Amino acid sequence: MGKIYSNKKQVNMLTALLVQHGVKHVVVCPGSRNANIVHNLNECDDITCFPVTDERSAGFYALGLRTATNAPVAVCVTSGTALLNLMPAVAEATYQHQGIIVISADRPAAWIGQNDGQTMPQPNALGQFVARCVSLPEPNNEEEEWYCNRLINEALITAKSPECPSVHINVPIHDIKISEDAQKSSIVSHLEKQRMITACYNSIDDEYIDMIWERIKNAERPMIVVGQTKEKPCEFGNVQSACAVLTENTANFGCGTSLDTILSRVDGKEDMIPDFVLYMGGCLVSANTKKFLRKCKNTEFWEVSEDGKPHDTFKNLSRLFQGTTYDVIRKLSNKIKKEEKGTKNYHPFAKKWASYTLNEYEKLRRCDIQPLTSAGITRKIFIDAKKLKKCHIFCANSSAIRYGNMFADGYVHCNRGINGIEGCLSTAAGFSLATEGYVLCVIGDLAFFTDTNALWNNNLKGNLKILLLNNNGGSIFGNVKSINPKDNAYKFISGEHVTSARYICQAHNIQYREIRDAKDIDESCMWLTESNEERPKLLEVFIDPEDDIQTMRNINEKISSVENGDSACQ
Repeated sequence: MGKIYSNKKQVNMLTALLVQHGVKHVVVCPGSRNANIVHNLNECDDITCFPVTDERSAGFYALGLRTATNAPVAVCVTSGTALLNLMPAVAEATYQHQGIIVISADRPAAWIGQNDGQTMPQPNALGQFVARCVSLPEPNNEEEEWYCNRLINEALITAKSPECPSVHINVPIHDIKISEDAQKSSIVSHLEKQRMITACYNSIDDEYIDMIWERIKNAERPMIVVGQTKEKPCEFGNVQSACAVLTENTANFGCGTSLDTILSRVDGKEDMIPDFVLYMGGCLVSANTKKFLRKCKNTEFWEVSEDGKPHDTFKNLSRLFQGTTYDVIRKLSNKIKKEEKGTKNYHPFAKKWASYTLNEYEKLRRCDIQPLTSAGITRKIFIDAKKLKKCHIFCANSSAIRYGNMFADGYVHCNRGINGIEGCLSTAAGFSLATEGYVLCVIGDLAFFTDTNALWNNNLKGNLKILLLNNNGGSIFGNVKSINPKDNAYKFISGEHVTSARYICQAHNIQYREIRDAKDIDESCMWLTESNEERPKLLEVFIDPEDDIQTMRNINEKISSVENGDSACQ
């Protein structure tokens, strides 16, 4: 009979990825909970197993193999205190920069602390002596399989990073039946090839730029996607002629727009789906863009990551480079200019996406939007703020940053690391203390009232200007399809309130003005964007939440239904 592997999916995925990442030697220790893993390792022709009974000694055996081969080596132990016996060897290996890969079998999490044998909290048990610890799920669906694959890749990529640290892969297993059941009912005769993420470290050098450029040239539908960056301004230059470019105003490249409005037009169009994507930067605001790219199952995804860590945002990452977005764009642009001899021969796919982007950008700005709405007032204030020299735009999370992507003409600062609403005003206020320019902070009511202590500071100057969009709660939730604004619980979901910033501003000596009628908009916006003030200003706009919800729906409907040149969005 041929090979018989475990019927545990996570164990087979781990075994396959160990081989694909170049692990050829594994020290194995006795036990029953790790029997599935040891069985697999022994069945695999690409792996040589070295049995060692004492786990404390086994760890040092693995260190010796690692030192002799200068290649990644694993050690596999059963559940319980077996794992703790590896601590001395793991610590030594880490400080020698000869890290080992620890694989521990584990009991199901439900049985930890329930007086069941060999159970203890195993994840993170090796503490700071490992650079990465993952605990694998037992996959029951496609997303759990992706998660398991991603965790294994992340751990093994870390183990092969330049620092050569130790890593820990914990594998909870419900039962330990191996070959008998497999022979009778569910024979696994071969290991399926797994999605492998390959990492290229030591920053972006000419060799890596050549690899990226060759991949772009060989793609029929190449695309670059850039999330938030904190780098110095950069132009895409020749890169836009070679591939489609998607970015927002949170990326400092001077060509951002509202990706949500673009994606409403292209979703479902086969000729707009990329076959190669290079992803750089941090978070994207647009949920539709992430949804669109996650559906691209046959698309190859590469990433440039400044910290050298993989971010599998679109669930199909295969290659990782360490470097900055600025360096990649600059070097790629120079490479293209040199190879294409300075010509601007636009790739058909790039030209198609550029056309869609320009059309949606123009239509969005021509849309007839009710002025006394969050969309209407932000569009107005971004235009008026242009008269302020060196004006830095800060948008709070939630609705404000979405309006920033729709209507701001340049770079928009936003706390998009975790995307929470707390601290948005404080961040903008802190920035204002260290700049000679102006800071315009556009913020919603929930984000503002959770952060009013940002105004409790004697050092604030007149260069801080705040546009407060007060629609009595989080109206953005009214545009979530699964939430009904007419539901009785909506007032709790949206954080409904009847609060004003008037007396908060009075307490902190902040100049205050409010708008409750559309006729006051022009004069009030002019007041907010006046220069040479000694104290900060706050303009509070009171908006009907239903108007805000309906406005966003109208914008999306008009953008998605109107062809270029139509008059509905004039």
